[in-house]
Amino acid sequence: MKTKTILFRKFAFALLTLFCFNESFGQSNLTLNKRIASSSDDAEERGLNATSNPGLIDLTSSDLELVRDGGDGDQFVGMRFTNVNIPKNAIIDSVFIQFTVDETDNGATSVTIKAEDTDNSATFTSTTNNISSRTVTSDSVNWNNIPAWNTTRLATSDQRTPDLKVLVESIIGRAGWATGNPITFIVTGTGERTAESFDGSAGEAAELIIHYSVPQTKTFAVLNGNDDAEEDIANGAIDLTSTDLEFTTDGSSIQVVGIRFQNVDIPRGATIRNAYIQFEVDETNTTDTVNVAWGVELTDDAPAFTSVAANLSSRTYSPIPTFWNQIPGWGTQQVAGNDQRTTDFSSLVQSIVDRNGWVSGNAMVFAGVDPAVLSVQGFNPNAGKRTAESYNGSNSGAPKLVVEYLAPPTYEEGFFPIAKFSSWKYDDSGTDLSATNWTTLTYNDSTWRFGDAILGYSNNNETTTLDFGSDPQNKHITTYLRHTFNSNDIAQYDSLIFDVLRDDGVVVYVNGQEVFRQNMPTGTIAFNTLAPGVVGGADETTYFRTTVDNIMVNGRNVIAVELHQNAANSSDLSFDMEVTGKLPPMATSSFPIGTGDEWNYLDDGSDILATNWKDLNYNDTTWAYGQSPLGYGDPATTTLSFGPNSGNKHVTYYFRKRFDVANLASLKDSLLLQVRRDDGAIVHINGVEVFRTNMPAGPVNYRTTSNTIVSGAEETQFFPIAFSKNVLNQGVNVIAIQLHQRDSLSSDLMIDVRLDEMPDPPVARRACLGPNDTHISCYTSLLPSAQSPDFFIPETHNFQVLVKQGDSYMDQRVRNTVPGNNDFTGYVARNGSSIDGFLGVNHENTPGGFSLLDIRYIDSVRLWTVDSTQAVDFYNNDLVSTTRNCSGGITPWGTIITSEETTNAGDANSDGYQDVGWQVEIDPITRKVMEYGTPGKQEKLWALGRMSHENIAVANDSMTAYETEDRGTGCVYKFVADNKMDLSTGKLYALQLDGGLVSREPVLPTGKWIRIPNTTQADRNTTNSLALSLGATPFNGPEDIEVGTVDGKIYFTSKGNNRVYRFSDDNDSTISQFETFVGGTSYLINHGNGVASENWGSGNDNLSFDDLGNLYVLQDGSRNHIWMVAPDHTQANPKVDLFAKLPSGSEPCGLTFTPDYKFMFVSVQHPSGANASTTQFDAAGDPVGMNVSTTVVIARKEYLGNYAPTAAPTNLVFTTTACDTIGLTFNAGNGNGRIVVAKEASMVNEFPLDGTTYAADNVFGNGTDLGQGNFVVFDGADSTLTINGLKQNTTYHVSIFEYNESPSKYYDRELSPIDSATTSGVTTAAITGNFNVPSAAVETYTVANTTGSTYAWDAGAATITSGQGSNQVQVTLPSGIGSIDLKVVETNNRACEGDTVFATVNYGLVGIGKIDLNNAISISPNPSNGRSLLKLNGTDEPFDLVITDLLGKVVVETRVKQVYEIDLSNQGKGTYIIRISNQNTIATKKLIVQ
Repeated sequence: MKTKTILFRKFAFALLTLFCFNESFGQSNLTLNKRIASSSDDAEERGLNATSNPGLIDLTSSDLELVRDGGDGDQFVGMRFTNVNIPKNAIIDSVFIQFTVDETDNGATSVTIKAEDTDNSATFTSTTNNISSRTVTSDSVNWNNIPAWNTTRLATSDQRTPDLKVLVESIIGRAGWATGNPITFIVTGTGERTAESFDGSAGEAAELIIHYSVPQTKTFAVLNGNDDAEEDIANGAIDLTSTDLEFTTDGSSIQVVGIRFQNVDIPRGATIRNAYIQFEVDETNTTDTVNVAWGVELTDDAPAFTSVAANLSSRTYSPIPTFWNQIPGWGTQQVAGNDQRTTDFSSLVQSIVDRNGWVSGNAMVFAGVDPAVLSVQGFNPNAGKRTAESYNGSNSGAPKLVVEYLAPPTYEEGFFPIAKFSSWKYDDSGTDLSATNWTTLTYNDSTWRFGDAILGYSNNNETTTLDFGSDPQNKHITTYLRHTFNSNDIAQYDSLIFDVLRDDGVVVYVNGQEVFRQNMPTGTIAFNTLAPGVVGGADETTYFRTTVDNIMVNGRNVIAVELHQNAANSSDLSFDMEVTGKLPPMATSSFPIGTGDEWNYLDDGSDILATNWKDLNYNDTTWAYGQSPLGYGDPATTTLSFGPNSGNKHVTYYFRKRFDVANLASLKDSLLLQVRRDDGAIVHINGVEVFRTNMPAGPVNYRTTSNTIVSGAEETQFFPIAFSKNVLNQGVNVIAIQLHQRDSLSSDLMIDVRLDEMPDPPVARRACLGPNDTHISCYTSLLPSAQSPDFFIPETHNFQVLVKQGDSYMDQRVRNTVPGNNDFTGYVARNGSSIDGFLGVNHENTPGGFSLLDIRYIDSVRLWTVDSTQAVDFYNNDLVSTTRNCSGGITPWGTIITSEETTNAGDANSDGYQDVGWQVEIDPITRKVMEYGTPGKQEKLWALGRMSHENIAVANDSMTAYETEDRGTGCVYKFVADNKMDLSTGKLYALQLDGGLVSREPVLPTGKWIRIPNTTQADRNTTNSLALSLGATPFNGPEDIEVGTVDGKIYFTSKGNNRVYRFSDDNDSTISQFETFVGGTSYLINHGNGVASENWGSGNDNLSFDDLGNLYVLQDGSRNHIWMVAPDHTQANPKVDLFAKLPSGSEPCGLTFTPDYKFMFVSVQHPSGANASTTQFDAAGDPVGMNVSTTVVIARKEYLGNYAPTAAPTNLVFTTTACDTIGLTFNAGNGNGRIVVAKEASMVNEFPLDGTTYAADNVFGNGTDLGQGNFVVFDGADSTLTINGLKQNTTYHVSIFEYNESPSKYYDRELSPIDSATTSGVTTAAITGNFNVPSAAVETYTVANTTGSTYAWDAGAATITSGQGSNQVQVTLPSGIGSIDLKVVETNNRACEGDTVFATVNYGLVGIGKIDLNNAISISPNPSNGRSLLKLNGTDEPFDLVITDLLGKVVVETRVKQVYEIDLSNQGKGTYIIRISNQNTIATKKLIVQ
């Protein structure tokens, strides 16, 4: 009875704790990531509320609208994920679909997600309703109130669905599910969120993420006769050799059955999914009720049974029995089926493998007994029994333990730096390891358990609970922890920063060497050493920092920690650690500052605005630093922290950078600062604020938010400001920036800075020179701005509408009206003419279309006229259809190729070729698609391959063509025809770029052409997949490709990469000089009234060259500009202008030129209908509302539209004629201004040019010379004029040209009035008389007399005693020796003065040899501002005066006498040499001009 009492006691205790058991669950060990893998695996179906064609399928959309898509209504969106390698028995933990933002949306959006209820879903097809017609699961998942998507290319939790576990479980749970089958999800709902699709960007397409585990099943057999036993409860007798096992009676004896399983190799910590013991029938027993209560021995490694009495019942068993009730009758021997299988033993097995001492391979013991023996309520003693085989009866039929389990997560070594909440191995067994090498890297810790920090107990913050032992009053004093990790660049740090959460004390080792201790005594630390201080209150959640020298090594390292309690009865324990490296202080850089430079930053949420953080002497050595751009949420070189709470992120961040200015004086006066900021920033240099952008005025604090949210293209835009270099110091300076978020929920943050000297502004294009003044590329760039309802082009240009959506075709045999979405606009010349040809217009619709226009230019009115319009027929048995005719190309032999952009599946005419996705060549003369092999059979250009064609560029050799395809995995192709002017056969290549692209830039400038099979229909139908499989480089949306007109290089766009690349095509094997030509940054635009910075933005689409090599880039995205890039542009020396701004909602498409490049043709695609609210007038004077797709021609106003006046001036009258002036008046014509041109001696024979403004001056000869002496003497609105500066007795001819100015001038050159007039003049004879006379002589001097004339005489130092005013005077000469200049000016009766006539009169003895010139010369003031008075003292003789600078340049040369006023104010500052001389003497003086 004693044995019975023991057994009862052990099981009775179990009943008391029956409801305290906690089941444990395993974590996922495996993750499956699957992106959409092909174009037909994501699709959109027009909704039931679509404006047309509900149910229409789009397989090639560049995005996925969830779910509203304009006129397509609330779509059905399908996503099919292939190769879902999830086994049928997998345990699904969680499932998500991760999207990437393609377009920003923030309206209310909620969707419902279901799975297609099938074992093996098929890919999508173009069959109507192919998505909505599929059978879906009854289960669904609602994604309600989807957060706003404010940033493109973002893939965060905001773009992640809720858990789709229930949907995936329903599919893999189907009977026909097989590993590797696809799963399809179907999305419906309301609102709009726009995600990337496979065709938009394959690498950012929707991704299915499944976290799961796969359970293992193992069977363990009884291995020998001693491992199954029976014990008689009454006397404890043990039977180890029984040939059977009876539950639970053997005759009259009630017994305990024990079974031991050896080598149970289930790892510690495994999650037990199911477990049972399988028996085999030994004897048939079919009557009476049998119940068994089972327990498991609570030990780490159960010992073998022995014959010692009560060897079974004396063992300690689990506190919770598992009942096997109502065992069915066993009617057949040697059967081992479900009726012979126990109930689930998972809780019993779990309790053993969770034990600290459990080791895989140990033994387990299970014991079973009648529940009535345990006095369990509701159970009566068993009246019958069930008899199973034992090992001694049949070793093959002996009991077997079957366990299904999930292996525990394995410890994975970490990487430096070590984050909070990392995984740590630990030994919490209470074993003293102080005598071992447990702190070293070589220590074997394979048996240690592990878990994520925080580790501890009783603080309610621990992720992993540690064991303190069996006695709460005598807990383990020390717990050991280890973290092994790797680092490749640890040597870059000069010290290590440890932030330790410890309750209570720690000693920390690195690679076996103690590096510090916290809250621990000095001296030797033993296992039972107590932490001296109690950690409580706020200290329990505080991370205490210690900084030590870096002793880590590159490669593997280990941090070992012994965590000590303050007392054996301490109530709690806690540990976590973060370890980072501290770099050496950031070096001071040199001016200038650029992208990629290092910056100190503070991103911990501190408020330091009240400190001197902006000043040079501020100590920022504790700040981290990294390369720009810095931020989070968008791609950044250095990722910043937003804090611990994503719902309450830091608002303000701080950045500092010291830089050295070696030679401040050599810098330009102005500096240019460019700041990329998301969202707002304030920039200080040396403590002085120099720039505030997207921030409110006035004082700000740490919580001040930016003015607006930055999104879209503005996220990569640099905002510029110019300021004086006076804010800089010679030597070291500091730039300090505070960056503010719009709110604490912002999804991203970014800062990048450039600081340099102000570059020379790009020359405004009005400065085109020489013969190209009226070239189409000569214009003043537009001011960058957002789109508005109008179409903006330079004021020097105009446009004329040729055709627009909804116009009636003149020839309606194919269709009646012009469709919309006008795209490629190709001009084909008739016989090389630039004024007579065809214009082909693509229509990017589904189904597609192509309009053909006959057009001519009429020079008399300077306008184009459209003679005929019609659609080309694609809808016949040969061609079946066309779709989304995007761009295209013009061939040298005068045909047009239209490019089909989508590859919808279908072969309606069963010719072996898919119906769409081809290049199609059109003969504009026949208006038909070309025929090649079979007469009468139209064909598409099969040999060029099937893909999402964007355009084609056919080289001038008429054999080589280049192609691109508009998809995320699109490639660049080259085709070499077998025969000239025939693209129906030839070799196809795809470009493989050596090294590919990294961060959108080429790694190497070289590449090769890969031959793509294109001879069979199967090859041609699958061009893209063939190219990718053979190694072609995908360029993320290569949209257009063209051959440079000047350099012959190949240029192509990458829409997804926001760049235009170019390369040299060496031959059919290799390419070279691959580089980014333009894009991916911001450019300074000189718009005539200043310089603005404009971000290139996204969506560079079409390309076209003019004859000078200017590249026109048409943008489908951002602000939808037409850019013009000069041929000598480089990214280092940019030359980018803005040619056109498109109306709201539209994009520019398909630009081409006439052969003389005077006219360009372009289409305005899908403008907003709201643009009808405004009206423009085109060159024909017709009102235009840019509210539907429209095709236009653009040219300079000299060639498009008539702007000159139509009425010339009349009644030209010369009102006055004098010796040097002519006055005239006239009646003005009907221009808003006019110029007058005058020419001497002959008729005006040069004429003004349209578009040109000339400098006018009424002083003849000062205005612009049109050539050959034709001077502009007047420009304005007046009708009276006096021309001055004329010669006497000369005839001058005058012409008047009316003009209109809008804004350039357009002249009426044919109706100009012409007339002439002759000036009068005075001719005076020479003076007669004696010119060598004695001292003080009295002489008479005479000139010939003219009736009506008067004469003004000047005798200098002599005295005129009579005759002033007449033609004869009497003069008294001075005493002494010298000479005078005698002058006379005649004025005739018309008040015209003649030229001055003079003669020199010498008196007395001539000579000045006795005069000391050096002492006789005085100059005052000296130094002066350039004006001084020169005096010759002691003589009145004339002298020669020459003034030169120090280089010998003569600035004054004259003859002086006594006094002369020097005027050098128009000369530069410096020292000048004054030289006075005559035939006998020379003297010099210096004059300093300040």
